[in-house]
Amino acid sequence: YGPSLSLYPAGVTLGGHVINFEHNLSFVTVHGSGHMVPQFRPQAALHLLQRTLQGAALSPPLMSDVEISKMLQHHWEKSLNKWTE
Repeated sequence: YGPSLSLYPAGVTLGGHVINFEHNLSFVTVHGSGHMVPQFRPQAALHLLQRTLQGAALSPPLMSDVEISKMLQHHWEKSLNKWTE
């Protein structure tokens, strides 16, 4: 579902932001949902729930500019695909 809830693949979209704190606490913002994430962003809500129940990271760790500049194009694409597929 895209942001308009249309029944077609939306492709890769920015779902929101994650801020990680100490003691395994994260603050998650889901774009375009207000306070009703499951109603207005069901795909993002499902992703968030699945990742939380699996104990998996909600977002990829940020790489430094130096690390990114050393990557070849196919390594960069592989890194992005890991988080967007």
